[in-house]
Amino acid sequence: MDRVDRVKRIVRFIVFFDILFGLVYLFINGFDIWDALQKISIIITISVFFVILINKYLWKCKIFKFLFDSLPDLNGEWAGVIVNTKDKKEQKAYIVINQTYFEVYIKVLVERGNSMTWVGDIIKVNNNDWKLIWSWHSSNQAGEFSGTTIVNILDEKKLDGFYYTNSNIDGRGCTAGTFTAEKI
Repeated sequence: MDRVDRVKRIVRFIVFFDILFGLVYLFINGFDIWDALQKISIIITISVFFVILINKYLWKCKIFKFLFDSLPDLNGEWAGVIVNTKDKKEQKAYIVINQTYFEVYIKVLVERGNSMTWVGDIIKVNNNDWKLIWSWHSSNQAGEFSGTTIVNILDEKKLDGFYYTNSNIDGRGCTAGTFTAEKI
């Protein structure tokens, strides 16, 4: 399941709700087309409000998890370790994840500099496993570069995976390494 699947799921749910509400209203009040058209604006307003509630809050509630495919809630602060595979240098990282049902934004702070998310998503693979994938841009003392990080989500409390960059710091060419983090 990716962002497109999540949007489709919400749209189907809202359309179902709107049709059901409309039919119940028509059944109770009789079929008056002008009255029904006036009620459409109310239905649309309620639907938009409901989508906003889902995106911000409801997807995280335990009682609604089954509707939202148990999307992991990664919001918060994380302590991480980034290890370059070439030289085995370790960097401690402070990670902040801001997430809604439709979006995820990751900010990684290390001693040398920061990285900001261009695009990120949480996807379900093999019908069981969740992965957090994001592409980012970094600027630090050595220059600017871009990269992608792909991590497995383990019990919403641990991230474990790899990163890849196009950095040419110290003439090493592209870099790659491991990325691990635990929720603080």
